[in-house]
Amino acid sequence: MNRFSNNITYCLKLARACLCLFLFVIFTRADAQDIKRYIREEKLDSVKFFLYAGNDINGVYPEYTMLEMAIGENKAEVAEFLISEKADLNKVNHGNTVLLYAIYFSQQFNDTKILELLIRNGADPNLAGRSEVTPLIYACMKDNYKAAVLLYENGADHGRKDKNGFDFFHYVLRGGNMKLRNYFLARDFPIPRISSTTEGPHINWIDEKKVSINFIKYDSLSDNAIWNSDSIKAGRNISIRPGFSDFPEEKIYLLKNEPGPAEYVTGEKIFAVGDLHGSYEEFVRLLIANQVTDKNLNWTWGSGHLVLCGDIFDRGEGVTQCLWLIYKLEHQALKRGGRVHYILGNHELMILRDNNKYYVHDKYINLCAKLGIDYYSLFLPEYELGRWLRRKNMVIKINDLLFVHGGIPPEFPGMGKTIDKINSAIHNFINTPPDSVDALINHFLIEPAWYRGYFEKRDQLEQIDEVLGFYGAGHIVVGHTPVKEITAIQNGKVIAVNVPFEEPGFIPQALLVDGDELYRVDIQGLKSRIVLP
Repeated sequence: MNRFSNNITYCLKLARACLCLFLFVIFTRADAQDIKRYIREEKLDSVKFFLYAGNDINGVYPEYTMLEMAIGENKAEVAEFLISEKADLNKVNHGNTVLLYAIYFSQQFNDTKILELLIRNGADPNLAGRSEVTPLIYACMKDNYKAAVLLYENGADHGRKDKNGFDFFHYVLRGGNMKLRNYFLARDFPIPRISSTTEGPHINWIDEKKVSINFIKYDSLSDNAIWNSDSIKAGRNISIRPGFSDFPEEKIYLLKNEPGPAEYVTGEKIFAVGDLHGSYEEFVRLLIANQVTDKNLNWTWGSGHLVLCGDIFDRGEGVTQCLWLIYKLEHQALKRGGRVHYILGNHELMILRDNNKYYVHDKYINLCAKLGIDYYSLFLPEYELGRWLRRKNMVIKINDLLFVHGGIPPEFPGMGKTIDKINSAIHNFINTPPDSVDALINHFLIEPAWYRGYFEKRDQLEQIDEVLGFYGAGHIVVGHTPVKEITAIQNGKVIAVNVPFEEPGFIPQALLVDGDELYRVDIQGLKSRIVLP
């Protein structure tokens, strides 16, 4: 009997040894998909076997470490085990630190448990990733209130700056999280002073019969900003004194809130301007020097067309001035048989749609912060500028010229995306919630505001010819991508007009179309012919 028992015991030991050897082989040879699945399914025993089989706890499988996988799947129990096994909490992978991963996913899952685990167990709250972005800076860039407060209260250095020279508070003021802004304002982080100014007007529709005309007034000596409002009946003509000296007191005609036609045939001149980015003074000089307006900024272009190729917003401090000037000229042009076309660019979408204030000038950011409002709120649909902008088109065609901010992707003809369909899609996109089904369906159709394909490869003539043929055009006029001077590329089929207004060393220019001839004109009124191949 004892001999029989001993044999059974021996067999059990042998079987156990074989099983261990089998598991050792299996888990030693387990690949990245295996460990990723174990973590996703929270198979902690399998994770342990994988680790005890000799696999490196800080290895990359093949893109992420085990701890990064646990963070990305929000598996706190797995993360806690890996931390107990001495996973490197300060490893930098793909230019990102472990804490940067945790901040991102804490927001995706609305759960800071893993982030708290990392900080409590010694993850460095000041270890920067790419572009010298620290965890605190990144949390504020992402408007992640819980992560930012957690880091700040656990000793994150609030004096650190990223590669661009910006600290965390720079991003707090540009974010859309007022709770986060108020948290740090309550801890005496100062909003930088700016020069005394009056900003506006911002016309708010109270109801269908009444509007409120609003100005922001700021005194730098007292560091005080106030919101001045005056409610009046919403007649077509409103008498206001704009907040910039170039405009006298005058009546502003409230335009109808309807999108204009997108296709025109005309024998008149066309004047096309690239990305202004709030460069009001240069814009004025360009218009006056080329007789589009007189010195009082009144329309003198007759039945001609003025095209703004997008990106009036951001970078400069004259955005509001540019918008109201374009608004006024649109009305004056219509009265004289002309047209003003404001094409939406990516920076319009960044403000109107995404509340992305990364590129907004300090003047607007600090002024609104001192007043306790969000810059984005000044362009909501209940404000006249917001109403007006939300009905602008993304693509227009005048004669055989197709005007668009970035460009038309080569896939659009095959998708049957006509000019009307593109413009309809952008109107739906701007006016639907970001997470709605319509927004997801229409998202690809905003690509004309971002496209840079014409500048990435020299020879795309076949694709461009297909686009031109589909839309019945001879040339595409684009902004968005900067050029030294207005230039014809892609064998003359694409005309690039974005000569940066705000950059030193560049002389602002516009495209003049006079019959079949194309010219570049500048702020001194100088004119040179563009020779096409």
